[in-house]
Amino acid sequence: MKKLLLLTFGLLIYTANLYSQENLPSYTVTGKVIDASNNQELEYATVIFSQRGKSEVIGSVTDKNGNFKIEVPQGKYVISVEFLSYKTKIFKPRDINNNIHFGSIELSEDLESLDEVEIIIEKKDVDLKLDKQIFNVDKSVLSKGGSAIQAITNIPLVNIDNGNIVIRGNSATVLINGKISAMSKTEALENISAESIQRIELITKPSSKYNASATGGIINIITKKGIDNGFNGSTTVTGGIKDIYGTAFSLNYKNDKVNIFTNTSFFQRNPITNTTTNSSYFNNDLLENSAFEKRKYHKKDNVLNTEVGVDFHIDSKTTITPKISYLNISGRHDLFNTVNYYDEFNVLEVINNRTLDTHSQNDVIEFSTNFTKKFEKEGEEIDAFVAYSIDDYSSNSFINNFDTYPTETNYRNLDENVFDDLKIDNLNLKFSYNYPIDETSSLETGYEGEIGTLTNDFSNEVIDTNDSFVVNPNTSGMVNYDQDIHAIYADYYKEFNKISFGGGLRAEKTIFNISMLNTSENVSRDYTEFFPSLYTDFAINDSTSLTLYYSRGIYRPGYFELNPFEQFQSEVYSFKGNSNLDHSIFNGGGISYYTQKNKLTLIPSITFYNYNNLWTDIPFETNEVINNINKITVTPININSTNRFGLDLVLSYQPTDWLSVTNTAEVYNWQTKGIYEYVDVNNNLVRIDNNFNNYSASNKLSSTVKLNDKIKFQATSFYHLPTETSIRRQESYAWVNASINTEVLNGKGSFSIVANDLFNSNRRKQTRLTQNIATGSNIASKTNRQHVERSVLVTFSYRFNQSKKDNKIDFNIKNDEEKF
Repeated sequence: MKKLLLLTFGLLIYTANLYSQENLPSYTVTGKVIDASNNQELEYATVIFSQRGKSEVIGSVTDKNGNFKIEVPQGKYVISVEFLSYKTKIFKPRDINNNIHFGSIELSEDLESLDEVEIIIEKKDVDLKLDKQIFNVDKSVLSKGGSAIQAITNIPLVNIDNGNIVIRGNSATVLINGKISAMSKTEALENISAESIQRIELITKPSSKYNASATGGIINIITKKGIDNGFNGSTTVTGGIKDIYGTAFSLNYKNDKVNIFTNTSFFQRNPITNTTTNSSYFNNDLLENSAFEKRKYHKKDNVLNTEVGVDFHIDSKTTITPKISYLNISGRHDLFNTVNYYDEFNVLEVINNRTLDTHSQNDVIEFSTNFTKKFEKEGEEIDAFVAYSIDDYSSNSFINNFDTYPTETNYRNLDENVFDDLKIDNLNLKFSYNYPIDETSSLETGYEGEIGTLTNDFSNEVIDTNDSFVVNPNTSGMVNYDQDIHAIYADYYKEFNKISFGGGLRAEKTIFNISMLNTSENVSRDYTEFFPSLYTDFAINDSTSLTLYYSRGIYRPGYFELNPFEQFQSEVYSFKGNSNLDHSIFNGGGISYYTQKNKLTLIPSITFYNYNNLWTDIPFETNEVINNINKITVTPININSTNRFGLDLVLSYQPTDWLSVTNTAEVYNWQTKGIYEYVDVNNNLVRIDNNFNNYSASNKLSSTVKLNDKIKFQATSFYHLPTETSIRRQESYAWVNASINTEVLNGKGSFSIVANDLFNSNRRKQTRLTQNIATGSNIASKTNRQHVERSVLVTFSYRFNQSKKDNKIDFNIKNDEEKF
């Protein structure tokens, strides 16, 4: 009802505008209205132009992005901006004699009116916009009791590939509250409670203000921070199968000068990974032997994650926010690996078992401070950020090797101890200054620095002739890895009536050094790259626009790809990093179309990326023979040049108040060229051909059904079609997540049940062929991998001292209001 009154008022002032001041020239006034506490756009805010001594007023209502645009006759006006339960903002009398762009207008909540107003329209789970998508985690039933990774899984255009986050096939960059953080690493995201997250923003077209490695796409996680004065918060208790249980709480105290906040969670989890591999070994197309391998990996962890921060409001335009974040992961990881070896007649010869018992501890602590200064000129702002983090990981593992067929044999001589100590010190710096040149243009400049040092002390102990553990110098050592990235950038924005233009340039200097202390091997690089970005947006009308964009980016190998220590996966397979691996440069761009009509939002996009000097995993045969099978070591090598064409369609449809659907369809074509030759241990020339033309397609469907005012059902399904390269084929796979939630205690509490991978179907089946043309030998392997077994969670959440505005807000269009 209150929303209808707002629309009626907007219609009246719009009508008054038609009948007044017809003979004066008119000018276009634009701007955006946002919430001062969280920068969220405010839809249906009213912007009013009035003249002293005249009863007529001219006005407009903001759209779903908080934007307004109105034609105002020449004259002097008092301008006011109003929104339900917010304080009205009134500007000094101003002459309107040219086109004006106000930029962002911030409104603060009116606490006195909050208790008098009941807003019953709920926030959308997913809000689709042209430049980004907003996933409101606090309103998503599927995210209840889960981790940040599980929340990210449900976002359009985002997929989780064996634990890795990808956007449109590109590796994603994850930010916490708009900044790079030690808590952004995948291991941390798997252990950050979704209950501490307010919303997640997906930015598919990053500008030059972001790290060049983020050009493929950004996921920005916004953590919870209360907006109400006084003490308030929420708490959650979760339990489920697979040894999952825990609790999380968000607390907040706010007054006019400070805002103290904390998000804390503690839980235990035990994700289980299952893998089977069936390998056949041929010589000149004749089967020599085969092996069937079964792996089961239990990763039982106790996790404590917390952040504590304070917003100090020095004045109405200056804020300093110091914050401490801490993550502790301690647990026991058990790997049980069984291999059945068969001869050329498929007769079982040996059953070998390998167990890995690991105890690990990971402590991450980060100290950060953010400074924000806004000036009198609308849009002028300084933002400065500094963060120092220490990531300390240690583990000790015992490896035991034994046969259970044809006889039970314990190979004491093959027992091993592995000690792995890894420490990362990181300093992040960022400074930006945004200057509005005039009402339609702005310039942002800044500096960003990442200064990091990693030390890895790796020790492998084996049994000597005296039946004692001694250090194996061939597989032990210490690595120092330093990488400093210094960047400066400039971003320019200009608006020409219906056309807006953005362009930027970023320069990044990378200083890289990796040294192996036990071998005195040292690799250093020092290079500077430039990364331009451009985009043009054409507003066809108020609800339809077209965008063209281009950017240049970089992929840098991480420590996993560079780590020279051999990592054993099984008796006959291992992975070894390549310290000489080089970075890869890519150029990408595309065209996106956005349209919204009544209940339907459509965003089709066409994208193109060119990657140079990409790396791929190359299998190398070794001299080691295990039960008549040559051991394989895989190492990444720079060999590929790839073109990738993509077409995707994001659709959001809300036919009724009780049903909403979001669907994402993606189709990609990969054209890869790459050939690698090497001489094997037997002095034979091996040629690996990695030329292929491959198609990939997937579809993700999310739906929300409101069964009544209190009960809500959500489900997300995903299907990926088969895909094939020159050496491997991946079969199709699918999964379904489902949840149901009911409100209790007058809306202050809720119960939910969430099933992740409901049908236990999220398995990757892959066939791989490795050929040695010189010797006529080849290996055909079939792998079936389930990254995480199905889980079911039951969660209870309770909110206290939170205003109705915080609990239920956002302004979804209803049937009788779409005509305006």
